[in-house]
Formats: sequence, structure tokens, C-alpha cells
Amino acid sequence: MRLIRAIAFSITLAVLFPSLLSAQGIFGMNKVQYSRLRWSVIETPSVNLHFYPEERELAYFAAQEAESICVEYQRRFNFKPPGRIPLIVYSSHHYMEQTNVIPFLIPEEVGGLTELIRGRVLVPHTGSYYRFIKVLRHELVHAFMLEKLDFVLKKHKTTRYAFPPLWFSEGLAEIWSGPWDSEADMILGDAVLTGRLVPVGELWKISGSLLLYKEGHSFLLFLTEKYGENCILDIMDNWWRKERFEDVIRFVTGSDLSVLNREWVQELRRRYYPLIGDRKSLEEVGERLTSSGTINIRPYCFNQDGESKDEEFVYLSNEKGYSDINERKLSSSSQKSRRLVKSGFSSGFESLHPFRSRLSVNSKEELAFVSKSGGNDVLNILDIKSGKVLKKFEFPSLVSLSSPSWSPDRTKIVFSGATMAGKSDLYLVEIPEGKSTQLTDDPFDDRDPDWSPARDEVVFSSDRGADGKAGCSNLFVLSVASGKILQLTAGPYHDYDPSWNPDGERVCFRSDRDGQFELYVVSRDGSYARATALLSSPFHPDWEPSGNGLLFSGYEGREFHIYRIDLKDSLAWQSGEARPYHQSWTPGYKSTTNYRVRPYRRKFGLDAAQTAVAYDPDFGSGGLGQLALTDVLGNEQLYFLVSSEAMFGGDFFDYFDVGMTYLNLSKRLNYGLGVFRLTRLYDEELDVVRREERAGGLLITSYPFSKFQRLDGTAVLRNVEKHLYRSGKVEDTVLSSLYLSLVRDTGFWTASGISSGLRFYLTLGATRDLKRVDGNSLSLLFDARKYTKLFRGGVVAARVCGRTSVGKEPQRYFLGGSGTLRGFERRALSGTRAFLGNLEIRFPLIDKLIFSLPMGSLEFPTLRGAIFTDWATAGDTALQEPVGSTGVGVFLGSGYLPVIRIDFVRRIYGGRIEPRTYSEFSVGWNF
Repeated sequence: MRLIRAIAFSITLAVLFPSLLSAQGIFGMNKVQYSRLRWSVIETPSVNLHFYPEERELAYFAAQEAESICVEYQRRFNFKPPGRIPLIVYSSHHYMEQTNVIPFLIPEEVGGLTELIRGRVLVPHTGSYYRFIKVLRHELVHAFMLEKLDFVLKKHKTTRYAFPPLWFSEGLAEIWSGPWDSEADMILGDAVLTGRLVPVGELWKISGSLLLYKEGHSFLLFLTEKYGENCILDIMDNWWRKERFEDVIRFVTGSDLSVLNREWVQELRRRYYPLIGDRKSLEEVGERLTSSGTINIRPYCFNQDGESKDEEFVYLSNEKGYSDINERKLSSSSQKSRRLVKSGFSSGFESLHPFRSRLSVNSKEELAFVSKSGGNDVLNILDIKSGKVLKKFEFPSLVSLSSPSWSPDRTKIVFSGATMAGKSDLYLVEIPEGKSTQLTDDPFDDRDPDWSPARDEVVFSSDRGADGKAGCSNLFVLSVASGKILQLTAGPYHDYDPSWNPDGERVCFRSDRDGQFELYVVSRDGSYARATALLSSPFHPDWEPSGNGLLFSGYEGREFHIYRIDLKDSLAWQSGEARPYHQSWTPGYKSTTNYRVRPYRRKFGLDAAQTAVAYDPDFGSGGLGQLALTDVLGNEQLYFLVSSEAMFGGDFFDYFDVGMTYLNLSKRLNYGLGVFRLTRLYDEELDVVRREERAGGLLITSYPFSKFQRLDGTAVLRNVEKHLYRSGKVEDTVLSSLYLSLVRDTGFWTASGISSGLRFYLTLGATRDLKRVDGNSLSLLFDARKYTKLFRGGVVAARVCGRTSVGKEPQRYFLGGSGTLRGFERRALSGTRAFLGNLEIRFPLIDKLIFSLPMGSLEFPTLRGAIFTDWATAGDTALQEPVGSTGVGVFLGSGYLPVIRIDFVRRIYGGRIEPRTYSEFSVGWNF
């Protein structure tokens, strides 16, 4: 069944990968191997855990936990996987982002990953052992579910090429990885109270969102309460019976999914509607300071030139994965924000970590913030007035950094840092020397430090308290001079985001100590008071410099925005006790001498397989086979191609095509070696497929300078039988070709295509005829594309590209058709030199069109429009007079998938637009 799943997946690849290649061409961002990791394997009865020496302690801890979890899941699933689950542990998310287990870039919000084909599980450590165990449990549920469904189908001799819906698989992973918590209440409660709850049968519309996870979790909890704990297991055991998942649900429960959905929604209303009587919305209690975008968080308020009337604040905004740092005045709610830093488009600012790192500004208006640069994080200091980065600090021993905070005298910054071993501690750096000092040194997760404005001490959040083993965090105060730690809050709560008030006597923080997250204030003696009673949850509080109010980010309607509230003096204080901290527990592992540890050994496994057989009345029968094999880490890959286009059995070997390519992606310099024997090719000049036997080898290299830029090289040597020269002469010869390409890609992809960024490549190619000079040529190619966001959903796309070739056998280039010069026939222009320019404005026409019918809802894809103009010229010794076209078009789909498009075009000759309108239908990709 594993093979069947691989074949099914390869069919998907056969559809998607040509789309990707055609849409991307030579473009694409890079997965860079910044660190050379030396892998070993811990073998337990249930898992093969892959680790590198620097994370040895974490690996032993993970091995114990994984084995314990697998034993538990064998009982829950009533099933034992036939082999060990491949588990790969990373001490930092930065290292997981470099993995080659999957070919795609991994966003930093992905907490863990289970690969579908071979069930490989990837889990990063982010400082908290409790969170690490939760993610490990979550991903191992996926691995068990995949094996369980394979077993069920094999047992009943049934084949299914679909998986359960995402809400089920993620809900199952959530329900068995940990209890319902305050974060889940925040997300689901907001969806219920704002009317944004998505019916279970339509959760595909929000695929990948956090709400889908929590809705799936909640719905499965509802099913287990209604039908018993075995209900989920019954669904998997009966997976083979029905083609549609909804029918499986009906078979197990006796009820339609729509009926169950109504009952579940009613239960949620009973749970969350009573909150409306006791709490208020964000708009009722505070002033909303941001309006654009959907994620605005981490405000930090400061005085301009020390004047309270000129209070300003900086904050982080994030949309579709890319973050900005913005600045604006507090006094003017209508003022447009000024962008200080943009991430996601340069190697120095790959990411700003908006969900785990705060900002800090000193009295000279110097902003301290963290960004990902290459394989590690760096600490940046930026002058707000000029917008220039004054200093960058790198710490070789630290992989990730977060939440810098200035000392009052502007000479030091405290921050949280994590080592390659995965330990998260507090550090101090002296300005401007850059000398760093470690302030804490233990296995606890120390986060979000804030330097007191009145004393040489730092408040921070940590799981070092007595309840930390259960994942709880409290607030602690560290004396920078003595190293002594005072515990400021205690209890089984999640106390986060501490912020000193201007006189250093109180700390504002968020906590779930009353059931859901609210803002609280704690004094230095430990007494505390609740500052808010909201329907939704507040985050990241920061005091105004005047001390009269708070800025914070609030979650409501599935959006995060910055709010301001006045802080009343009439707070209801409760007694508490700040006391010296005494360590009460230690994260760690016991001896695992009974587990075998061995060096990592390369072992290839099937990743994809594809077969196809066809018969054509002109060309005869044809067969095609493709195989992809990779090692467990994905660093070494083998690709095989076998095909034949023989008309009769005796011609089989005459038309036999075979190729093999080996890729090594384990180091920063990627390389590949290949051999091939091909019998047919597409002749672009004749526009036909003709026979020309070629056998040879190739060498591929790629060196990424960063995520956005790389240098590619390819060398091909081939023996050619019956090579057709442009002169019409046919000879046997040997050809060698060299290509060198500089590629830059900062394209920002959305579901509707690229919305911003730059894509550029410059390629130099040379072909040498080693037997004579007839086949020699030298070519230069460039392609530059710029995308600018106009408004919500509107994009200006511009492209300029050129081709030129010289030599005895120069390459000819052709323009015309939907992909280049619209309104003209394919290959309308040709020459050894060709230039093309395109300008297109794309905009949404209909975002969603849904018809409610008795049998259900019918939804049509997004319909988009375009206004465009194209210009082109080509020639040999002299370029032809430029011709062009202009028109409008409408299309369905976009992004990485093909678009279905119809254009209405008028040609342009000599600067005049001709009156005739041509219609052009195409299926392909927008540039």
C-alpha cells in the first residue's frame, strides 16, 4: 500500500510539476544549506530518530518521549506500524527550514511536518520542552494515521487515492496531542461570536488556517462526547467502505455531516454566547489604531524628542508571510503609517519573526529588532528618523534571537537567544563594542525580557516555575548585576509579554489565570489586578510613556490590530507574593543506554513513480516510466526515465530513451550528474518532433548566495547521430554545451499569482562542435519581471526579455502567441535576436461566486481581469520594425496552477491600432 500511495502521489506530481516548471521556468527561491550537519540515528523499538551531535541531549530526550508516545498510540489506534517511523529532530526551526525531505520552502509558522509518501516526521525545538512534546505528539498522530489507513485498505483489498479531509487529520492530531487550551478558546470563541465559524463540510475554504485546526479539534471532541471514545477509531477502521468521507461519517454515526454540524454549532453557542453578558468587545473599550492589513502586532510606544504630545509607536505587520516594521504618531488615528523595514525581499531581512520577537526603542529613537539573515538571526539597530541601519550584531554561538530590550542608559540590550543545542537563555550585549554576556544558563525557556526603566533588572517570562513541567509560564525578575532571580507571579497559568510601566514599579502582562487571556498588572510585591474583560484576546501590551494608558494587539474577527485603552486607577487588586526563585524541576532525560546509536547511513527509498502507455496511429505505441528515489534526509536523490516510441516490437531499442540523474543537495554547493540516451527531439526551427539519437552525460551545479539569489551552471556532452545542421547537412558529431545563469527571485506568491517582487535571470550559453565548427554558437539571454501591488488584489506586472545568439549555428528564437506576443500567430516573429516587452494590469472581477442550491452550495473559482499591451521585435542581421498588441482578458485560476484564459486583442503596426479584434483562448500560466 505504501507503493500505491507513492504511485498516487506521483500522478499528482505529473500534473503539478510541469505546471511548476512552466510557471517558474528558471526562477524560484532557494533552500540554502547554511550548516553542515553530521547526522546519527538513535534506534528505539518504534522510531529511527535522526539527530546531529550538537543536539545530543535533546535527541535522547526526544527518543524517550517518542517511544512512550508510540506505545500509547499503538493502543489508541489499535495498530502497530510495521516498521520504525523515521523521525528527524532539529534544535532550531532555522535548521528544519534547510531540510531536503520536502522540496518546498517551509514557512517559519510551520511548527512541525509529516511527509506523506514515506511518513517522515520533522520536529523542531523552539526552547520549550512542553511545546516540543506537543508538536512531537501531533506529528506522530499523522504518521500513525497514514500507516493505519494503509493497513485498513490493504486488509480489505481496496484502493483509495484520497486522504481524509484536512480538518479531520489535523483535528485528530490536535485532540490526541494535548488538551483543549486558552488559545483554542480564543480562536474558536472569536469565530462563534463574530459569526465567522465555517461549517465542517466547507472547511476546505480555510485550508491551512489555525481556525481549521481548532474547528477540527472541537468537532472531534463533540463526536467523542456524543458517540464515545471509539468513534474516531471506527471512522478509520471503516475508511475502506465508502468513497466519500461524509458517507463514512454517516456509516459510523448514523447521522449526516450537516446534521452533526448543526448540533455542534448549537453546543458552541451555548458555551460562548454567555460571555457577551460579562465582557466587552475591543471597539467598546479601546481605540483602534490600525486599519489596513490583517495582522498588526507588537506595538512599542515612545516619545519623540521627549515630548509627551509627540508620542509615537512602532509595530510589526504581517501579510501572507512577509513582515514590515511600521511607525506612526499616536495622536492621529488617521495618519498613514511609515514603513521602516520590509522583510522577505532581501538576504539581510529574510524574516522579522513577528510572532516571537518584540521591538524596543531607546531615548535617541534607535530601534532594536531581530531579523533572520542567512542561517542565523542578527540584532539590528536602526535610526528611526533616517531609516538607516546603524549596526548589526551577529553571535556565532547563537542560532536564533528574539525580543531585544534597551537599558535606560542606551549602552546595553538584553535579548533571548538559543544555541545550536536548542537551549534558550537570556543574553546581554554592550553597545557599541558588541561584547555579549550570558545572563541565564539552564534548560528552561526564557523569553520576552524587558529592561526596567528605573533599575538594573529585567523582567521575563519563563517555564522555570513549579508548574513549568505542564507547559505553564510565570514572570521573573533578574538582577543584571547579581544574577539573582525573583519570582513575580506563580501558579498553573500562562503569563506572557511582560512590560514595565514608566516608573518601574508595575508590570503589565497577559495571562489566562481567569480562564481566557486578559491583560493584568502586577506590582513589585506580587499583588496583581486584571486590567481588561474582553470578548476576544489581547496580546503584547506596552505602556504609553505617560503611564496613562496601554497599547496592545487584539485578536477579533480573525484579524490582529493595535488598540489603545486608558488604564484606570480603580483596579481590583488581589494579594500575591514575590519571592526568591528556587528551582523545583529540571527538563531532561534519563539514561538511554538500551537504545542503539549508529552513524547515519544513506538508504534510498521510493518517493515517486509514474508509468504510462499510449498508442498513436502515426507514431505507434509508446511507454514512459519515471522513478524518483531519495535517502531519508532527502539530501541525495536519484531520478530515472525510461521510454520507447517504437511502432513495432523490432524497433523497440532503436526508439529506446533512458536517463538517470543523481543530485546531491547535502552542502551549500548543490551538484548533479546524469547520463542519457535519447532518440527524438523537438526541432524548434522546423516545429516538428524528429529523430536524432543522442547519448551523453551532464553536470549540474547550483550555488545559492541567499534565499533569493544563486548561480547555476550546466555542462552537457553528447554524441549525436545524424545531426541536422541549419545548412541541411546531416552528420554524426559530438557537441558540448555550457550554460551559466545568475538568478534572482523575490516574487511574493499569493493564491492569485505573484503580487510583488522582482524576478530576473541572465544566462550565457555556449555550444561547441568538437568535430567541426559548423555547430558552434554563443547565446545571451535575459528576463526581468517586476510586480507591483496596486490595491487589494490589483497587480501591475511588467516583463522585459531579450535573446541574442551568434556563431556558425546560432540559436533562432520565435515570438508570437499567448505566452509572448498576444494576437499574433505562434512563431510570427523569428530571428537570432529577439526582444519582448509586456505590461499588464491584473485585477479581481469576482472574488467568490456562490449559489445556494437545495442540494448544497455551488462555488465558482475566482474570476480575474487584465488590461495589457505587448511589444516585440526580432531579426538576424537587423531587427524588424517593432509590432505590438493591446487588449483585455479574463481568466480563472492562477498562482502555481494553470489559468484558463480568454483575451480580446488588437494588433499594433507602426504605432496604429488595427480595428479588427482577435479572440485568443489559452490554458497556461501568466508571466
